[in-house]
Amino acid sequence: MNAVVPGFRTARSDGTMVDIFNEVSEDVRRDQMQALWRRFGPVLIGGAVAVVAGTAGYVGWQRWQETRLAAASERLAGLGAQATAQANLQTAEALEGFAREQGGGLAVLARLHEADVRARSGDAAGALAIYDALSREAEGGPAFRDLAAVLWGLHALATVEPAQIEARLQPLTGADQPYRFSAKEILALAAQKRGDAARADQLFQELADDAAAPSALRRRAAEMAAAIQP
Repeated sequence: MNAVVPGFRTARSDGTMVDIFNEVSEDVRRDQMQALWRRFGPVLIGGAVAVVAGTAGYVGWQRWQETRLAAASERLAGLGAQATAQANLQTAEALEGFAREQGGGLAVLARLHEADVRARSGDAAGALAIYDALSREAEGGPAFRDLAAVLWGLHALATVEPAQIEARLQPLTGADQPYRFSAKEILALAAQKRGDAARADQLFQELADDAAAPSALRRRAAEMAAAIQP
């Protein structure tokens, strides 16, 4: 048996001394931990499993997205090649269907291809409608919107009033705008169409003298300016 000694210690038969408070404290902590584990253990395990499963699922989803995106991009590249070779209604409809399936940036690219196909196949109104819609949509971001606006302006020269074209494209001629040179060239053509030769000549001359403009566009602008001048 254990004998009680002063200081609340007990002497065991092997001669070791144990503090009663330590034993009680350890027993209490053990009981508390067991009670907490019984209460929260399943929740903690479930949470850990959910985190692991969620992480694995997210990684799997990312890989699936990457695979899906790669496959969709490859498919769009094939449709783009087909569009270059065959500007017909069947190709345009295939691109339209692809855009409906995909959404996002790939859909915008497909619609741009579709508009080009429709324009080359004689459906000017259909192409203009697509460019107009894309220039107003937020999905593709400002770069796609501005590009679509410029392409709209180019194709609108034949049927739309010059004043409308100028109102749409003038904001795209700022120094920080990526398509400013093309927008200014279209504005010059619009001015020429409405009979303002002086304005057209001014814009063409500005483009011809702008060292930052693409060399092909500068040569074209110089030729246009020379043709306008009496």
